[in-house]
Amino acid sequence: MTTLITFNRDNSPVTENFLSYYNRFVDRIEIWDISSDSNAVKFVGTDKVKVVAFAEGYKNDNGLIQLMSTEWKIIRNENDIMIVVEPDEYIHSRNYDAIIRLNKDNHSLIEPTGFQVYVDRDFDFNFDDKEIYGKVDGNYTKPVIVFVKNLLKLKFTPQFKLIDSIKSLKGQKALRNTSSPLSFPVKLLKVRYNDELTEEEKNKKIRII
Repeated sequence: MTTLITFNRDNSPVTENFLSYYNRFVDRIEIWDISSDSNAVKFVGTDKVKVVAFAEGYKNDNGLIQLMSTEWKIIRNENDIMIVVEPDEYIHSRNYDAIIRLNKDNHSLIEPTGFQVYVDRDFDFNFDDKEIYGKVDGNYTKPVIVFVKNLLKLKFTPQFKLIDSIKSLKGQKALRNTSSPLSFPVKLLKVRYNDELTEEEKNKKIRII
């Protein structure tokens, strides 16, 4: 089984597009609601979704990390995989199932290369069979697919950008990009809208997918 954890924030709320996208290949979605008005309650009852409300004292990076340090162990009891992404981040692979099948026993996690991708406001969030443009952005290269059954110890840094420390059961290592960013079979796409771009960004965009 696969559980996805995401964070409903004031400046980056969970959307129906996000849930529909991940609903295709995860078994459970936990929305950790740290927004000021707890508006993720509207997703209660949505297929596969669990909304987790937070006390004010935990609505910060330190509080999230403290909770994650115990939550991942709970997830490990019933899941092989934990995915941790923000609501504007989309994992993309043309052969996702094969990548997971080939690596879940031999690696501790997958750290895809990060990209900004530029789309229109009416984009349907189907990245396949389209030409998607943007840029490589190392700020979004981070571990997001974790093979929790292989781990004894796991600790995140603030904003979940990096793993602070990790210990695997049998010495499994992280799967990371070691060559060209575009060649890695899994990409982490940070969505931006075309009407937000500067002229320089528009002129320097490259094809990502």
